[in-house]
Amino acid sequence: MYGGTVVDVVSSSSDREVGDQTLERVWEDMETDGAYNVSSKPLNKTIENESIPAGFNMVVQVETVASDGRKVVIKEARYAADRDSAVEGPPDGATTTERPISIRYAPGNVTTGRLRVSAWEA
Repeated sequence: MYGGTVVDVVSSSSDREVGDQTLERVWEDMETDGAYNVSSKPLNKTIENESIPAGFNMVVQVETVASDGRKVVIKEARYAADRDSAVEGPPDGATTTERPISIRYAPGNVTTGRLRVSAWEA
């Protein structure tokens, strides 16, 4: 049933719905006990291929705020629709969705951040 839902979302929904669904699937792949563990395996090894919508390029970023107030991307992964090409940053027309997340640096060291997913048709 899950696989059918993914195909339906990717093939017949709006870009915004694809973005929202992809954001939630990516978060499900990344989170452990409600937080993203920075010291876990690399982000591009954490996200399952099934979470990347067919025919789309995608950039995933984990962002936090530095002590001086600047927003900082601490982890990033890029995915090409054909799985072989390099992906540049998202183009102006990309669908970008984001959500607040908890980021765990170590046991007892948790802060807030944002998960941002940009997806666009290849």
